[in-house]
Amino acid sequence: MFDTERRFARCEYRQTDKGVVVQGTAMPYNEDADIAGMFKERFLPGAFGDVERADVVVNVQHDRGRPLARSGNDGGLVLHDGPTALRAEVLLPDTTEGRDTAVLLKRGVLAGFSVEFRIDEKDGESWQGDSLRVISRAELRGIVIVDRPAYDAATAEVAKRASQRNSQPLRQRFVL
Repeated sequence: MFDTERRFARCEYRQTDKGVVVQGTAMPYNEDADIAGMFKERFLPGAFGDVERADVVVNVQHDRGRPLARSGNDGGLVLHDGPTALRAEVLLPDTTEGRDTAVLLKRGVLAGFSVEFRIDEKDGESWQGDSLRVISRAELRGIVIVDRPAYDAATAEVAKRASQRNSQPLRQRFVL
């Protein structure tokens, strides 16, 4: 079974009559991202499938004990999947966690979205050579409001796994 992977993108916030709304691009499509200096990765449009039906939880700093919103049933999260990006809009709740998150966003301590996903094991990824991973199908598991790229924490694990398999091509060595 594959581990959950994470990616980061900047977000912005605004005050509305309903409360603080955090919004931005959660995942740009057709853009190559450098992953730990080891390879590039590109998500194709629609890679997350029908996001309107997905059960996605928003939390802070990848801590499931700090939930802020959830997709569906006016849970505070609205996802917009378009041809160029997956965008998220989060209405922060009027709770201690929601108010604290709003303050941290205003101060610039929290600065973006991290996306948690799992690649479809059967045909969710392909490789162009050994250096470009193309994601065509993945399960969106979470949207996270974070202080910095959460993927940095996983970089050491990716590098460790790659060095253990350095006799194989990169695409075979990189297994999450």
